[in-house]
Amino acid sequence: MATRKTTATPKSAPKSAPKADEATVKEEVVAVVSEPVEQEPQHKTIQKSFNYADIDTRETIVVRNGFHGVLVYESPRTHEVFKWSEFGDEQEMEIAELRTAKNNYKQFFMNNWFLFDDDYAWIVDYLGVGAYYKHTLNVDRLIELFDLPEAELKREVAALTDNQKLSIAYIARELRDEKRLDSITKVEAIEAAIGMSLSDD
Repeated sequence: MATRKTTATPKSAPKSAPKADEATVKEEVVAVVSEPVEQEPQHKTIQKSFNYADIDTRETIVVRNGFHGVLVYESPRTHEVFKWSEFGDEQEMEIAELRTAKNNYKQFFMNNWFLFDDDYAWIVDYLGVGAYYKHTLNVDRLIELFDLPEAELKREVAALTDNQKLSIAYIARELRDEKRLDSITKVEAIEAAIGMSLSDD
């Protein structure tokens, strides 16, 4: 759905979603800096087949945009700016930088703005942010939900986090505009699950 480091112009976000522009996200980041860091929720660590102590924090992993618009992250450590132009876009970030983000800009994890594909799913436990991803799906799995029967789709979407419900609305409108979502009953199931209309009116 997205290409790495794309500069495409973001599409409009669904109604009731926060305004998806760069200024909005930067304001969010500034707000995070001024707030005290919250105590990390406790969660059970998933056992992995490799030793976390052997991880080289200079290695990079793919981070995808879970925000329905432009997402900007500026490193407080190196001042490098990472920019995702639209939902699903990819950027490579060092593991050390993700640790810095966790300690300084926790909203990127709390709001599921940073998403990770299956190959990198272990990172949420490594960083200790698994509690924020308990009811979160990666970009590909969010899109796969639209292939489910209406009843199952409604049930799965209803269990998602509030931010991911907004992402579902964003994806649904995009698929509808591309004529890839034309089932009225499926649209109604999505609207019931996310609690908002997909209408442009």
